[in-house]
Amino acid sequence: MKNVLIMTVSTLFISSNITAQEANPTQKDKKAAEKETKLEDPVCHMKVKKSGKITAKHKGVEYSFCSESCKESFVKNPDKYIKK
Repeated sequence: MKNVLIMTVSTLFISSNITAQEANPTQKDKKAAEKETKLEDPVCHMKVKKSGKITAKHKGVEYSFCSESCKESFVKNPDKYIKK
């Protein structure tokens, strides 16, 4: 009976540990998520996703924006916002 109790407790401990690992993203997953948000809106400097839907091209380079108003400001005068 004692062995059964020890096995049950051990199994529960291992199961909860595996579940906790699945619930928490790994360091690799966190770095991948950070890369996804590393672009910067050239107008307001807010971090934006590479796969964002609000974009504009200027001289063959695609820029991402946090909002339509930032995009409009950029389109009116892109040279003002491009880092040289």
